[in-house]
Amino acid sequence: MIGDKKTKGLVPLVDMPNHAYNNNLKWYYKEEEQGYIIEAQDDIQRNQEVAINYGLQSNDLFFLRYGFINANNEMHNEVPMFAYLDTED
Repeated sequence: MIGDKKTKGLVPLVDMPNHAYNNNLKWYYKEEEQGYIIEAQDDIQRNQEVAINYGLQSNDLFFLRYGFINANNEMHNEVPMFAYLDTED
C-alpha cells in the first residue's frame, strides 16, 4: 500500500529474503522516506534465516512473480505449464 492505494510494482532487493508464513521480517512503504522499509519483527540470531511472508498465493503466481514455487503450498500445489512442439520435430 502506498497511502491508501493498493499498488503493484517491482521493488528491487525486497524479494531477496526467502518466503515463510512464520516470517521474521516485514516490509512496507513509508511515505516520509518515499521508499520501502524492511524491518525485523523479532531479534534475529546470527546465522538465522531471514524470511518475508509473500502472502497466500497459488504456485503459478509465486513462479510468475518471484521465480519459485512453494513445495508446501497445500492448497495451490499446481503450476500450469504449456509447451508447444512442432509436429515435424
